[in-house]
Amino acid sequence: MRKFLIVLIALLTMFGGVAAVAVAVQSGSVLADDDCDSSGPGNPCDDDQNGDRDDDHDGDDHSGHQGGDDDRDTAAQTALAQPVGEREIRIVDERYVPNTITIQVGQSVTFVNADDDEHTATGPGFDTGTMLPGDSVTIAFDTPGTYDFVCQFHSEMRGSVIVEGTGTPVASPAASPVGSPAAVTTAGEAVTIDIVDFAFSQPELTIRPGTTVTWTNTGVAPHTVSGLPAESGTIDPGQSFSYTFDTAGTFDYQCAFHPQMTGRVIVDPNAPAR
Repeated sequence: MRKFLIVLIALLTMFGGVAAVAVAVQSGSVLADDDCDSSGPGNPCDDDQNGDRDDDHDGDDHSGHQGGDDDRDTAAQTALAQPVGEREIRIVDERYVPNTITIQVGQSVTFVNADDDEHTATGPGFDTGTMLPGDSVTIAFDTPGTYDFVCQFHSEMRGSVIVEGTGTPVASPAASPVGSPAAVTTAGEAVTIDIVDFAFSQPELTIRPGTTVTWTNTGVAPHTVSGLPAESGTIDPGQSFSYTFDTAGTFDYQCAFHPQMTGRVIVDPNAPAR
């Protein structure tokens, strides 16, 4: 009997210890969940992690916009929302709208920059200058003709103003040659001037009468040779324009699209042969 009681007490002690260990393991698993592991239901870290992600996404959705860009967009949208005038050309999405307009002598055209970038409208005898988003410039046309224009910043942007009617007569340079006397043409002489980087490669050139000068556009923007007895019109990249100087004198010219581009040809009978 004594031995039976000793065995019974030993068994009770052993089973009681196992129960205590089981409780300890269960308690440990709860503590593990509290430490934010990935096991167990109702992980308390889930809400914190989701909250952090939500906050980050919200921040990203509203980032990346600078105040300067917003100001440009606002100015462009304001200009675009204004009623279109009778003789108005708008700049929208790097296009002139409309790109061709017909007016009468003495009328004006208003250029409006409704784009979010800076632009110009530069043509023979006129230039709006740099127009920021929202700017507008009005140009009066007093002489009939066709005025092709471009944007100095975006050479692919082109347009035309057609001016109809009768204007004040303008003296023809061909009827009033500059300089004298006239000289005998000397055939066979030729000179080439490159147009590149918004400049004439030979801004001043001295030649003998009868010399043919050829301007070749090796740049990326359209140009003109304006102010000579013959007008070149638009010289696109890769194209050329030639003129033979038969009369002695000094001939100044410029690019109608880029008035800062100037050149001079001096025709001198005493100049050495080239």
